[in-house]
Amino acid sequence: MIRLSSLVRPLRASLRYRLALSIALVHAVMMAIFVFDLTDQERDLLIKQTQQKAITSAMLLSRSSQEWVLSRDLAGLGELIKPFDETEGIEFALVMDREGRVLAHSQPDRIGLYLNDSISRTIIADTSTVPRLVQDTPTLIDAVAPIVRGGTIMGWGRIGVNQSGTTAAMNQAARHGLLYTLAAILLGTLLALMIASDLTRDFRRVQQLFARIGEGALDQRIAVHRGDELGSLMLGLNGMLERLQDDERLLKETRERLELAMHGSNDGLWDWNLKTNQVYFSRRWKAMLGYGDEEVGTDLEEWSSRVHPDDIATTSAGVQAHIRGETPAYENIHRMRHKDGRWLWILDRGLAIRDAQGEPYRMVGTHTDITRRIELEHSLSEQKERLGIVLKSMADGVIVTNSAGKVEFINPAAEALTGWTLAEAMDQPLDRVAQFSTDDMKHPLNADRLHAQIHDGLHEFAARLLHRGDIKSHAEIELNVSLIQAESGEDGLVLILHDVSKTHRMLEQMSWQATHDPLTRLPNRLAFGDRLKTLLDGARLGHERHVLLYMDLDQFKLVNDTCGHHAGDELLTHIGHILRSSVRRDDMIARLGGDEFAGLLPHCSLDAAEWIANKLREGIQNFSFHWQDRVFNVGVSIGIVSIGPEWDSAEDILRAADIACYAAKEEGRNRLHVYKLADEATSRRVEQLGMAAQIQLALREDRFVLYAQPIKHLPLPVSDDGLHLEVLVRMLGREGKIIAPGLFIGAAERYNHMQALDRWVISATLARIHLALTTPGSPPLRHVGINLSGNSLTDEGMMSFVEEAIRRYQFPAGLICFEITETAVISNMHKALAFIDRMKASGCTFALDDFGSGLSSFAYLKALPVDYLKIDGVFVRDIESDSRDRAFVQAIHQVGRTLGLKTVAEFVENAAIERILREMGVDYAQGYGISPPRPLDDLLAPAGNTPATRL
Repeated sequence: MIRLSSLVRPLRASLRYRLALSIALVHAVMMAIFVFDLTDQERDLLIKQTQQKAITSAMLLSRSSQEWVLSRDLAGLGELIKPFDETEGIEFALVMDREGRVLAHSQPDRIGLYLNDSISRTIIADTSTVPRLVQDTPTLIDAVAPIVRGGTIMGWGRIGVNQSGTTAAMNQAARHGLLYTLAAILLGTLLALMIASDLTRDFRRVQQLFARIGEGALDQRIAVHRGDELGSLMLGLNGMLERLQDDERLLKETRERLELAMHGSNDGLWDWNLKTNQVYFSRRWKAMLGYGDEEVGTDLEEWSSRVHPDDIATTSAGVQAHIRGETPAYENIHRMRHKDGRWLWILDRGLAIRDAQGEPYRMVGTHTDITRRIELEHSLSEQKERLGIVLKSMADGVIVTNSAGKVEFINPAAEALTGWTLAEAMDQPLDRVAQFSTDDMKHPLNADRLHAQIHDGLHEFAARLLHRGDIKSHAEIELNVSLIQAESGEDGLVLILHDVSKTHRMLEQMSWQATHDPLTRLPNRLAFGDRLKTLLDGARLGHERHVLLYMDLDQFKLVNDTCGHHAGDELLTHIGHILRSSVRRDDMIARLGGDEFAGLLPHCSLDAAEWIANKLREGIQNFSFHWQDRVFNVGVSIGIVSIGPEWDSAEDILRAADIACYAAKEEGRNRLHVYKLADEATSRRVEQLGMAAQIQLALREDRFVLYAQPIKHLPLPVSDDGLHLEVLVRMLGREGKIIAPGLFIGAAERYNHMQALDRWVISATLARIHLALTTPGSPPLRHVGINLSGNSLTDEGMMSFVEEAIRRYQFPAGLICFEITETAVISNMHKALAFIDRMKASGCTFALDDFGSGLSSFAYLKALPVDYLKIDGVFVRDIESDSRDRAFVQAIHQVGRTLGLKTVAEFVENAAIERILREMGVDYAQGYGISPPRPLDDLLAPAGNTPATRL
C-alpha cells in the first residue's frame, strides 16, 4: 500500500515540483472562480428570459382581449387563448373579469369559475395598471397584465410559464462548466510542470556545483548564459570561488612566513646552548638594543654585560632557579642598556629544554621591550599620587569602598563630615562610617540601597549625613555615587559628599526674607495675602467669621521728614513690636509697606475685633518716641472688615479695609471705622474707587482735554508782549460731557494716577504750543504754566521725559513754567530741589502754587529756587472786606519782592479786588474776574479762526 508520506516527500525535496504544484493550484482556483461566475451569470440570464417571456405573453393576451372582454364574446376569447396554449413552456393562459370570473382558459373546464385563491384575490384588489409577476417559484412563473379601457380595469390576462425547461438548461450549463474546468486544470498542470522544469534547470546546475565545492574542488566554475537575478547569483558565486582560491593561497603563504618568523626573530629571540655556553641572538634582539647583526657576538657576556648592575643578581637567580627545576618557567623584568646609553625595560621569558633524564641542555627565550608600559605605569603611579593630593585638598568629601563595602579611602573633607579619620575608617563597613538618610533616619540610605539605586540609573541624592552616628548632629549634603568596576567584575563605590548645609540655611533665610519684612521682622504683604486667602476659603467652606484690621499710622511722615529715615525705621520697629504684643497668639500682624500695617484675627467677632483694635490704637497712642532731643507721639487709623462667605476675593476685602481706614482718617484720625457698605464714608470712598477706574479708562481712550486760564499783568502801562496762561485738564465722559477736575483729581492722587496724567498733560500741552508757535496768525505766548503733582516732582524718570520733550520742540527759554505746591516740595525736599535745578537748566521756570496755606511756607521759601509766588486764593477773595487777609497778601507780596520773585494773586473775582492788588504792587492776577478757563485751542487759535468753544 502506497503511503501518503512517500508521495509528499518528493514535493518537499524538489523546488521544481513545488513550483509546478503552486502554479497548478493557482490556475485551478482561478478557473473554478471563472466557470462558477460564468455559470451563475447564465442561470440569471435564463431566469430573466423566462420572467420576461411570461410578462410579455401576459401583456399580449391582455391587449388582444380588450374588445372581446368588452363585448363579452367568450367564443372569441377562446380562440384567442388557443395560440398561447400551444406555445411550448406555457403551463396555462386565462382571461378573467373584474370580479374574478374566468372568461377564457386554456383548460376549458375552468371557464365560468370564480377564482378565489390568495393570488387571484391579490390581483383583484390591486388597482395597478402595470404588468407584473404574481408568482415566481422554481417550477412556475405566473404573470398578469390588466385589461384597461378608458383608464378602467375591466379584467386581467394571466400567463403561467413552466420553469422545468429553464432548470434543465441551467443544469446542462453547470455540467459543461465542470467539464471545461477539469480540462483547463489538466492542461494548466502540464504547462506548470514544463515551466517549473525550465525555471529550475539552472538551480540544479548550482546545486551540483555546491556539491563539488563541498568535496574541495574550488577550481570549478559555472557557465552563465542568462541576465536575470539567477544569472547575477551565478556570477557572484564564480567571483566568490575566485576569492576563496586567492584567500587559500594567501593563507598558505602567511603560514609559511609565520613558520619562518618563529624560527628567525620573534620579538627578540635568544637561544642558549647550556653545553657550549654559546647564545644565539636574533636580529630583532640586536635591533631592539640598537645594534646591527654583526655587532653582537654569541658569548653569554653579550647579555650579562648589558643588564643593569642593580638587576643582574635577581635576573641570574631567576634563570638558575628555573634551570634547577624550581620554577616551571623563567620570567623576569629587568633593565638593559641600549647602544645610545639609555636603559630599556625588558620582559625576559625563557624555557629550558631537557633530555630524557631531565637534564637541561638548552634554554630558549624572548625579550620584549616594555619600556613604554613601565613608563605608563610610573606615570599612572604619579597621577595616582597627584590624585591623592587632589582628593585630600578637595572641599567635597570623598569616600571609596571596595566590592565588600569596606572603606578604602576617605579624604579630610569627608573626615570632617563623618567624624571618622582615615585610620579609623579603613576596612570599616560603609554603613558604619557614613550614615545617610533621605528623610528622618527611619529609612537609612545604606550600601545595599545605594547599589540598587545605581543599577536603576539613580546616582544623585539629597541626603542627611550623621556626624559619628549622632542624630542631633548632621549635615545636609548632595550625594553623588558612582560604581567602580574591576576586571574581576566586582564592584566598589566612589561617594562624593557636597556639603550644602550653608546653602540650605541660606535658602531658609531667603524663604523667610521673601515672606517677612526685614525691618520689623513681621510677615510682609505676600505672607499676609496668602493667609487672607486661606481664611477666606475657610469662611466659604465652614461659614466661619474672621476680621481684618487695616492700620495706617498718623503723623509718621512728620517724624520721617523731620528726623530722617533712620528715625522713621526705628519708629516702625517699635510700632511693630507694640502691635505684635497686643494681639492673640493665633492672630497675624503684618507690615504691608511704608507706614501701613494689617492684622488678621481668625475666628473673631466684630465686637471682639473692635476691642482688640482699640487696644492697638491705645498702645500706639500712649507710646512716646524719643529721637535725640525730640519726642514724638503718633496715632493710628484703623479700618475693620468682617471676613465671611459673602466676599468674592481677598482683593475685595483689602480694598474695603483700605476704604474703612481712609474713612477713619477723614473722621479725624486716630480712630476706628468698621466697613459697612451703606455708610456715607464708605460710599464716598467707593465713589473714588469708581472714579479711579474711569481715570484709567480715560487715559487709555485719550479722553482728556486741555483748558487754560489767562493770567493778567497788573502794573500800568502794560509792558507784556504775549499771553500768560495756566494750563488746566478736564476729563470727558463716555457721553462727551466735561468732568471737572474737582471730581477726579482727588481719586487720581489717592490711587497713584497723577504721574500718568501729568505726562499726558505735558505731552499734549507742549505739542499744542509747538503748533501755535509755528502757525502764522497765532497769538504770541509769554508764559505757560503746567501743574505738577508731588509724585511727578519726585519721579526721576519725569526729568528725562520733560527734557526730551523740550529738546524735541526747542521752546524759547522761560516759556514753560511748572507750578508746584509747597506740600509736594517739603514731602521730599532733596528730590524736589534736584528736579527744579535740572529743569531750570533746560530753560524752565517754577511757580510755588497756593502759597500761604502751609504753616512753614516762609521757612522753606528761602531754600526754594522758584521764580513766581502764587498767593493762595483763600486770602485774596475777601481782601475787600477783611483787613487780615489784606495784610497776609501784602506780607506775601513783600516777601516775594524781597526775594526777587514775581507774585500772582489767585481767585481774583472782580475789578475791585484787581484794583487793590494793583495798588499793592502785585505783578499778576488770575481768576474769574479776569477770565474763566477756556479750551486751550480757543486761546491759541489764529486770528479770525477761533474754533467753537466746548462747554
